[in-house]
Amino acid sequence: MNVLIVGQHTYNFGDDIAGLALLQRLVSIDEVGHIDVMYRFPGSHLPILDSKITHITEFVPEFNIINHAGSISDLLYFTRYSILKKISLNKLQVEKRSKLVKTIKKADLVIVAPLGASIGSYVDRTLLYTLLICSSLNKSILFHLDTINDSKKFVFNFIAEQILRQSNVFVREKQSVRYLKMRGIDSSFGIDTAFMFKNEIQYNEHNYNTLLLSDISSWHINYKKYRWEVNDYIKIIVKPFADFSIANGKRVCILKHAEIDNDFLKKITCYLQDNYVGNIIDNSDIDSPYLYDAIIQNSNFVVTSRYHGVILSEKYSVPFYALAYDSKTVEACEYAGCNDSYDWIENVMNDDHYFLSRLEMINKNYKKIEQKLNTFNTSNIKKTVYNPTEFIKKIQNENDNK
Repeated sequence: MNVLIVGQHTYNFGDDIAGLALLQRLVSIDEVGHIDVMYRFPGSHLPILDSKITHITEFVPEFNIINHAGSISDLLYFTRYSILKKISLNKLQVEKRSKLVKTIKKADLVIVAPLGASIGSYVDRTLLYTLLICSSLNKSILFHLDTINDSKKFVFNFIAEQILRQSNVFVREKQSVRYLKMRGIDSSFGIDTAFMFKNEIQYNEHNYNTLLLSDISSWHINYKKYRWEVNDYIKIIVKPFADFSIANGKRVCILKHAEIDNDFLKKITCYLQDNYVGNIIDNSDIDSPYLYDAIIQNSNFVVTSRYHGVILSEKYSVPFYALAYDSKTVEACEYAGCNDSYDWIENVMNDDHYFLSRLEMINKNYKKIEQKLNTFNTSNIKKTVYNPTEFIKKIQNENDNK
């Protein structure tokens, strides 16, 4: 079986680790012969080498006319073509994208990389139109534990739903299951792909608490209205976290999650190094998802405003406190039994004293939380992460027996 992965993100260690976990799993499956990986951003690829894997980095199926369009522009664009199987590839100027089409044609299965709401609130038209071409070429499509929700764009939703109805859909949120059910689309739930990740990298530091903080108000569509400043984060989160950690005999580890956080983290790190000399471990400029994973694994305690900070803390039974910004973070806390280990970030940022009180409460219940995570890691729900790839093996075996 030849597999094509589409839409894989980079420059974000959470997406990197989920993508690496998927590739590690596919490489181990005998039924998979070759894997092409098509990336969302040109010139970047996941740090994994295997004879089965080809990283396609020199082109991205970019449709600039569409990527910044609204529903009316989408409608005008699509009325030029028949939907799905009747679409004219010539009219999509595939002579300029011959490698894209050639790559798609040789695939027996197209897997949508484990992503956030690219088919939904992030409105990733490049991914959608790539999938439209795959569908027009009669390719089987599998969504590998993605988030899928309402894009609020009528035409985008319409096209997405046609593709989803013809696909095998696995999602990482029960909220996505409910949304798709309302649309008459079948889907299956499983936990995040990153739970499959295997890492042989060791991190030598110990006895530290990790702060995995991002300026959510600078990039998340639902939080831009808050316009929080760096000093707001320092006052409400960073200083209390550092004081709490040092009072409990732990150093403070600053951990980078994505390229978009670079400038923000530089300011946070400068503050901490100036005010807590000798107590700071600076990992604000790391460039390896393997190291990122190892740092979380070795942590005593993690405070995170990133979803995959929660996922990896759970994976390694590291007690955590999540500053939630969306439903997938909340669901991840709850399916691990850690209902008291998160708050919505806007509630935390609106109260100067609440954050520290929550740290103290979690610290008081540290052993209980650790036990909950150990129980979660031996539960049946952990097995759901393998459902999509077990499905692939089943389909291939059925085809071989025909």
